[in-house]
Amino acid sequence: MTRDIILGDELPDWVGAKEFYQKYDAKEVIGRGVSSVVRRCVHKHTGQEFAVKIIEITAEKMTEQQLEEVKSSTLKEIHVLNVVKGHPSISKWACGVIMFTLLAGSPPFWHRKQLLMLRMIMEGRYQFSSPEWDDRSDTVKDLISRLLVVEPTLRLTAEQALAHPFFRQYQKEDVRLFSPRKTFKALILTVLACIRMQCRYYRARPLTKELLARDPYSIRGVRKLIDGCAFRIYGHWVKKGEQQNRAALFQNTAKIILLGLEDLEN
Repeated sequence: MTRDIILGDELPDWVGAKEFYQKYDAKEVIGRGVSSVVRRCVHKHTGQEFAVKIIEITAEKMTEQQLEEVKSSTLKEIHVLNVVKGHPSISKWACGVIMFTLLAGSPPFWHRKQLLMLRMIMEGRYQFSSPEWDDRSDTVKDLISRLLVVEPTLRLTAEQALAHPFFRQYQKEDVRLFSPRKTFKALILTVLACIRMQCRYYRARPLTKELLARDPYSIRGVRKLIDGCAFRIYGHWVKKGEQQNRAALFQNTAKIILLGLEDLEN
């Protein structure tokens, strides 16, 4: 619930709101004050303008008489479309609207025509449309459905909402707390492990006599040395003619096709 108060004036209680609407006519919004909207207000008799600040009134702490006075002085407020009942679950409706908006990115009640939108609010007509609600759990949908109930007596109270399974689906010991220091430490250890594995991959193995005698061609440096020496020795012979084969340098036995060529020459 809201009411308007002139900045600088001291209204001792909520009754001043009724007297204010009898004397002044609220106009457009001109800015924001300290956590409140400021409007331009005109005195009905003198035409003098004043700054107006909207403050919040908690309906749960009001008596029936106070609520009737606020109702009669705030007929233009959206929250009192029909009547103001002051039930403790009034603020729970707002919680349901806020939760719906946070999860879907849009309010539950909206229409380009204001009259139709107000009718949707009074009837409580909304839907969990796709694709915004496709990945939302049924638990949170049930909680919102129990909060957005038009009849206040059927709406969840604060205690009932906190006891809903949506707020009790995780145990405290199961929740993993994010620690920036531990995350950064794990990242450093991962990078060091990757660097160490890369160094071990490119680092040359120690050369021993046993390894050199058993498999010299498996060592990259020795392999290049053997190939270089072989081509220096046979470089004058390789590719000197069409019938010479470069692969013959590395063959232990002559191929059949080469033996056939030698027989034809003889």
